[in-house]
Amino acid sequence: MLRLVCSEFEEFEEALAGVSGRYLLTARPERDWRLRAVELDGVTLLCGQDAAGNLYQASCDRDRYALFVPLGCAELLAVNGQQLHRTSAAWLTPGPEFHIRSAASTRWLTVLMSAGAVDDMMEASHDRMLAKASTAGARVGAASPASLARIIEFARCAVRTVSGPMTPGTVPAEAIRTHLLHCVLAVLDSMPSPESTHRGRPRVLRPEVVDHALDAIDQSLDQPLPVGRLCQVTGVSARTLHSIFMEQFGMSPHQYIVSRRLHAIHSVLRHAGREETVSGICSRFGVWDFGRFAQAYRHRFGRAPSETLLRGH
Repeated sequence: MLRLVCSEFEEFEEALAGVSGRYLLTARPERDWRLRAVELDGVTLLCGQDAAGNLYQASCDRDRYALFVPLGCAELLAVNGQQLHRTSAAWLTPGPEFHIRSAASTRWLTVLMSAGAVDDMMEASHDRMLAKASTAGARVGAASPASLARIIEFARCAVRTVSGPMTPGTVPAEAIRTHLLHCVLAVLDSMPSPESTHRGRPRVLRPEVVDHALDAIDQSLDQPLPVGRLCQVTGVSARTLHSIFMEQFGMSPHQYIVSRRLHAIHSVLRHAGREETVSGICSRFGVWDFGRFAQAYRHRFGRAPSETLLRGH
């Protein structure tokens, strides 16, 4: 079993096997990042605690599925723009990018499953057609309180039970895996179908708008990117673009661009060579007001840019 307690979000990010993603901090970390991971033959149980408000943008790896369940303070979380509640859960499928927004430090439970484990879950179900329908398509919504309480309690028991490495196929590991899959299926069966998870105006174009906007931002981190240019790229009005970013990311397009640029500079500072300087790196990203930049950097990461540069050497 992996036990991780760290002060750096990058170390935490790298430990999240089965998903590929990145964190954007929206507040200065006030505590450690914590993670416990239990591996059970194609099923990974993750119990995590974020250290600060953040936006996590990621996608499940190929042939990987995930069930995400908040642990307390669910109202601080949103998945793909949908606010979570005490009885909420999110089912995430391979490929499409998802966004988890945390307004502050939060705790959560994630069960990552290989395609083989999902097949096992459906095979063991008494109603295989229902199981197949339950696992099809990503969704966010309410689940039955009883099924959520059951999976949370069992996950906590599993973490306490597995105090060291376990060999897949042994009786204890297999028993934990089987019961965990039953718990996952119970949660999924109690959630609404993908077609009924959203009410109101259609969001057909929103994923496409987000994808085009993020691609344009990633390609322009070293130069100014007016919001008007993003509107041209995405084919929507400034008002619509602002609405989509606020819903998905909890920030305006301009605020998102500033955050991405801050994190890009932070990453370069961490891996810079001894001959590089803070001002030289900032200039590569079109940042010339070093005083204002240093203030924003310290507010976001809790230290001066020069300290990050020295730590990387």
